[in-house]
Amino acid sequence: MIKNLYDVIKGDLDNIEREIEGLQRNLYDIQRTMEQMNRNLESYLERIARAMERISEKLLTQSFLFLLLYSEENLFILDNRINPLGWS
Repeated sequence: MIKNLYDVIKGDLDNIEREIEGLQRNLYDIQRTMEQMNRNLESYLERIARAMERISEKLLTQSFLFLLLYSEENLFILDNRINPLGWS
């Protein structure tokens, strides 16, 4: 009777040990997946940062060109008001 009880308990402990090993493997797989997701996220964030940098450079250039054209247009208008025929 004690031998049977020992075998049952030993069998249950072996099953629990296998379950724990399976859970550890699952946990390891989850950890690897999360690490890969972090690497992907870092890569995406780096790409977004580079794209934002290019966009800001283009916006800065366009703003500068707009201001330049706007000021030249205003100078042309002002010049025509002062000297409408363009005489020096």
